[in-house]
Amino acid sequence: MEMGMDARGGRVECEVVEMSWSSDSMVMAVQLVEVGGERGSAPGKLQLYYRGNYHWYLKREFLFVDGLVAAAFDSEKSSLLRMLSAQATLHELELSWGCVVDGSQQSACCVIDGGKVLVTPLRKTVIPPPISMFKLSSPSAPVQEVFCDCSKSADAISERIDCHAGALL
Repeated sequence: MEMGMDARGGRVECEVVEMSWSSDSMVMAVQLVEVGGERGSAPGKLQLYYRGNYHWYLKREFLFVDGLVAAAFDSEKSSLLRMLSAQATLHELELSWGCVVDGSQQSACCVIDGGKVLVTPLRKTVIPPPISMFKLSSPSAPVQEVFCDCSKSADAISERIDCHAGALL
C-alpha cells in the first residue's frame, strides 16, 4: 500500500509499514518507509491523524532519518505514544490537542490538516470542519495556530499570546 501525501500536501512515494490506533481510537499512527526501503534501515516517517467530524486530520509528521523500528500507543494511557528508532532510542510523546477560540467579534475557526489550515469565519458562515470557507497552504506543516488582534501595535501583540486574529506557527 502506498501513502500518497505528506504533511506539506505534496506527493511522496512511501509504503505503509504499519498502522495502529490509540486505545480510545481517536488517534491513528501510520508508519511509513521510502519505497524499496526496509523497516529500521531506511528513513522512516510516522504520521499522526486525529479523528473528528467523520474525518481523519493529519496533525503531525515525524521523520526518522536513521529509521523507525516501531511505534505503539500505551494500552492504559491512550495519549501516550512510544517510538523506537533504529539507533535504539526510545521516544515517548504525550499527545494532546486543544481548541483555540477567537474571542473577538471575528469568531474564526481554524483546523490544521497536514500542510493546510482550514479557516471558517463563523460570523459570515457556519461551515463545520472538515469543510471550510478558506484553505491556507503552508510549505511546512503548521503545528499551532494563534489569534491576534491586528489593530494592536506590533509591540503589544508580541507581549500578548492570547490575542485574536490568525497566525501559523
